[in-house]
Amino acid sequence: MSLLRVDDLNVRFETDGAEVHAVRNLNLRLEPQEAVGIVGESGSGKSQAMAAIMGLLSENGRATGSVLLDGEEILNLDEKALRGVRGRRLSIVFQDPMTSLNPYLTIGQQLSRVLIEQRSMDEAMARNEVVRMLDAVKLPAARRRLSSYPHEYSGGMRQRVMIAAALLCRPDILIADEPTTALDVTVQASILQLLGELRESFRTALILISHDLGVVAGVCDRLVVMDQGRVIEEGPTETVFANPQTGCTQALIEAVPRLDRPAPKRRDVDRSGEPLLQADKLMVRYPLPRPGWRGPRRFTAVRGVDLDLYPGETLGVVGESGCGKSSLARALLDIGRDSGEVQYLGRPLSGLRGEALRRARRDLTFVFQDPLGSLDPRMTIEQTVEEPAIVHGLVGERGACRSRVIEMLERVGLDASMLNRYPHEFSGGQCQRIGIARALMTQPRVLICDEAVSALDVTVQAGILSLLDGLQRELSLAIVFIAHDLAVVREVSDRVVVMYLGRVVEEGPVHALYTAPRHPYTRALLQAAPIPDPVIERRRDRPATQFEIPAPWNLPPGCPYRQRCAHATDTCAASLPELHVLDGDAARRVACHHAETLALGAPDYGDLGPSGVGTGAPLTVSSPPE
Repeated sequence: MSLLRVDDLNVRFETDGAEVHAVRNLNLRLEPQEAVGIVGESGSGKSQAMAAIMGLLSENGRATGSVLLDGEEILNLDEKALRGVRGRRLSIVFQDPMTSLNPYLTIGQQLSRVLIEQRSMDEAMARNEVVRMLDAVKLPAARRRLSSYPHEYSGGMRQRVMIAAALLCRPDILIADEPTTALDVTVQASILQLLGELRESFRTALILISHDLGVVAGVCDRLVVMDQGRVIEEGPTETVFANPQTGCTQALIEAVPRLDRPAPKRRDVDRSGEPLLQADKLMVRYPLPRPGWRGPRRFTAVRGVDLDLYPGETLGVVGESGCGKSSLARALLDIGRDSGEVQYLGRPLSGLRGEALRRARRDLTFVFQDPLGSLDPRMTIEQTVEEPAIVHGLVGERGACRSRVIEMLERVGLDASMLNRYPHEFSGGQCQRIGIARALMTQPRVLICDEAVSALDVTVQAGILSLLDGLQRELSLAIVFIAHDLAVVREVSDRVVVMYLGRVVEEGPVHALYTAPRHPYTRALLQAAPIPDPVIERRRDRPATQFEIPAPWNLPPGCPYRQRCAHATDTCAASLPELHVLDGDAARRVACHHAETLALGAPDYGDLGPSGVGTGAPLTVSSPPE
């Protein structure tokens, strides 16, 4: 008997317009300790199918069919019966951590409550177990951060908290809905390793929903591909990757940027003139919680960062969660800057007033990391997208630029039928597209993208990247592209900045940095990046995932990376390496005492295997079976 058996599951939603049939006749089997990956484009029904299994559909949704857990029917159970199933038997990690966490409770209070109610622990025992689980998901200084609230965490840290919460009761089945979307590659590798260990230790089965085919390639035994609410392909992961039976599956595989293939050629950027945007010694500091806190009053999130951005250039910014990428992005708009200076067209942003400031705000726009949290839940999509044009005086009143709104929605893969709907009616990927459309309404000159495509499925992601490239050519748009997906950053960037604990540790042209990294941290990031090929992923030597990331308010003396570095020496402990020009090339800078002598080289992505998928050879689509 299967641990989980789903037969003819249908999910429908009653809307003002018509009934939406989100999931159509889904059949699924899950064996003990098995890992099944569910992939498909945004809106294909992946998340709604799992919500139905968990009994978490919205009020206007209804599910029919059968869901058997160990032979017991659980579909459409009442709320009291579901409490005995959720957490202990079935647990879920949601796609959007911010909307899943209570903003009025500390992280310690929220997670402890799970153990107190589900496992009858006393408060002290629950607190200690929470700390152990947060340590397991690599949350820095977990015990000290129990008193923090969700808004005080970065997006990646909130996702780690959600994963820890789902694992607290050691469930039989863990449903992970895009669990690594907001995570950097090293923590992603650690989380996936943790999920693998949980499967081995507790015979926990895993349903992994993801648009990242590199993630499912290395973790899942079987793969289910969904499109428009239906399962269109299913089989062993290696078989589906090597010989996809449908054009949709092939398109998903081919759309994924890959580090084991040659990078696309970028056009030359003229850097001889004046920078469009220039930052000098940027510092960003945040206060620390005071009650019972005996440490420093503030910690530094961004430490003396210098950078410049030229018209038509894309500057990629990479680094682990909590390294200061998002804080740097806001500081570039003169938001939250503690010291240092940002200049736009040679003029300090801090000195602009009146119409000059309004013009700069129109030219400098932002796509936020949390798509749903950045959209007003009371505004329709039409109102949301047109609002920047109204605020900046480009149109006089609401509804005056409907054709422009529709055009922008279509360019990001949405359509006019969505104008009167609200953000909560969309998937995370669709909300991200709405945020991008909103940011582009003013035709900006500088676009700062903070994880702008992390929540998108691969085909839409490819479309958005193509859209940004086209706009860059039309408008000489300059882009600061922050992401944890190193393959995507390589696709779009001309230069790349690597950050670690608030500092820039390496900077250089994209080709040089990816093929010959000179800082051990840069190489570790590249080595941890997944490759969307199960043959490669299962043969690769994975980097070590057991490491301690220093707390940003309690950095060790010397190089802060030395505790994780295999090349550290006494020199690294004695002094902090300064960011310096490497080999006389002004375009390459490294903050490492041994950069001139280390011969790191690009990571070895392993044997490409017999499938042809990893070789870059074109895939062949067989005729689907009758």
